[in-house]
Amino acid sequence: MVETTAERRARLLIPASLLVLGATPLAAPAQEASTRVAAAVHDFDRDGRPDTLALVMLEGRRYDDTTAWCGAGEKFEGRFALRVSFAGGDSARRKLRDFAFFRAGDRRIVLGDYDGDGSADFNLGQYRSCNGWGYRLFTVEASGDIRRLPVGDSGGGWLPVADFANSTRAIVPIDGGVRICFYDNRTGHTLRRYEWREGAGAFVPAGERRVDGCPTGGPDRGDGPVVRAPPQGPPPAR
Repeated sequence: MVETTAERRARLLIPASLLVLGATPLAAPAQEASTRVAAAVHDFDRDGRPDTLALVMLEGRRYDDTTAWCGAGEKFEGRFALRVSFAGGDSARRKLRDFAFFRAGDRRIVLGDYDGDGSADFNLGQYRSCNGWGYRLFTVEASGDIRRLPVGDSGGGWLPVADFANSTRAIVPIDGGVRICFYDNRTGHTLRRYEWREGAGAFVPAGERRVDGCPTGGPDRGDGPVVRAPPQGPPPAR
């Protein structure tokens, strides 16, 4: 029986115990001391057994940033890596670049099938402004390799989203791509759609419209309560 795209996506939309990770290939080396920041459990190699994807801090600190800016709060700050550990004992590791800190206590990774190929994809965010974070999209292959799913626009591969989580449900899988919502001080809230173009190997913008607020429903819905922009405040000199 052939599995449909909708069935694949339903299988990948795993609820709460999911978490966050990122990319740059490294051979799977001997284990080193690290602090686990977040983790997701899923059958990545499709052998019927649960595997683990973990975000770990290799060096750095956990502390409460009390400076008055929109990135304040308890956080992990330092050098990070991703690990995929298979139920059979094999593992792979990748360094994580372009990510400076993650919120402590936000231990969720959101999985979904963004490009419709049946593999587990996920997103990972970083502070961008008081209006929301920027998020990158990744996929986990059956081998354990984690690679980035490019976004072909002027945002440097980051999707602007009106959310502040390490990994967000506000990147909504839709037929042929994803939908996001973001806030801009000049134009307000915008709902934008991105399509996956196999030939380009990237997501490309495919239409947008202004809305009164950004929905925050489940990953297959996006119809929950509206999130409005928080009070503005400039980041401190750092």
